[in-house]
Amino acid sequence: MSLLTLLVLLTLAVSPPPASAWNILGHMLSGAIAYQVLQQENPQTIETVKAILEKHPWYANQWQARLQDVPVVDRGPKLFMQSARPKFPRPALD
Repeated sequence: MSLLTLLVLLTLAVSPPPASAWNILGHMLSGAIAYQVLQQENPQTIETVKAILEKHPWYANQWQARLQDVPVVDRGPKLFMQSARPKFPRPALD
């Protein structure tokens, strides 16, 4: 095995995987984390944020329907996750 081949393989082995923060799942994960942090550090803020999100035009058009099949106890985190989703296709960041 040549030194160049070894260096290429070593570089590929230790390279970090691409970040997923810019895709839909990455955004939704951010919403779930925000809910968990608020639940631990400032739980009364969750109700305020939920009230604001329920006034958003997308709540009646999209989010409310997605929450109907979710158990009541999980609707708060799910609402945060839905509201964190990207609202439009985004170009690849170069």
